[in-house]
Amino acid sequence: MAEPDWRARLPLPRIVAAVVLAPLALACLYAGSSIFAVMVGLGAVILAFEWVRLCVSDRPTALGLAMAASFIVAIVAALVCEGGSSIAVIVVAAVSLFLASGRNAWIAAGVVYLGLPCVALVWLHTTLAAGPSIILWLFVVIWTTDIGAYTIGRLVGGPKLAPRISPNKTWSGFFGGLGLAIVCGSLLLVELELMAGPGVVFASGGISLVGQAGDLLESWIKRRFGVKDTGRLIPGHGGLLDRVDSLITASVVTALFVVVGRGG
Repeated sequence: MAEPDWRARLPLPRIVAAVVLAPLALACLYAGSSIFAVMVGLGAVILAFEWVRLCVSDRPTALGLAMAASFIVAIVAALVCEGGSSIAVIVVAAVSLFLASGRNAWIAAGVVYLGLPCVALVWLHTTLAAGPSIILWLFVVIWTTDIGAYTIGRLVGGPKLAPRISPNKTWSGFFGGLGLAIVCGSLLLVELELMAGPGVVFASGGISLVGQAGDLLESWIKRRFGVKDTGRLIPGHGGLLDRVDSLITASVVTALFVVVGRGG
């Protein structure tokens, strides 16, 4: 019997999607705050509709439009005002949509869950001189975590990380992603002169862990609603929410680290 062709096992749709989307994200990152905010805004609109389709079946279009509009207002506020204004928009939108959706807590949670990361990314980019470099580091940590976890998990296999939540994730993939993120993230922090010393290891490792926790959280949410993917927008990945699940949690924690580091 012929051996299976290893090329047939390559996740070609995932590779093609990554090759296209990663350079696009980096180009927007360094094209200025307004362009970056537009990219985040477009993503926020897609995320709003994916979330509403995931959580409710009644009036998904109206609720999706309302959620998307709240994200756009919050992003504009982050672009031109202080971060507190954006958070206020998110809170008001969460309460309003909770009431408008018939007290659906998942809709309100989605406003906070998806809105805060969008605000965090735009705030980081707009407020800090080193903002683009910090976001680049964040992207690299998340991407290398994903690459390391996927590659090592497939090559090594072994015990499952959380079989009831995400049956395909393994402990070997968990540590593979964490290790690669620590190496690449630490080197990049030093190269970009953002940090030095042992702190680079803890920062990169910490954000990698937060990202993997975000991945598991989204897997739990999808299992709660009985779906495998939140959409079919990105070949090999599913919806946009499936692609940025780690970034959702990691971006908020990164912004919190920056706020604490600046003393408020």
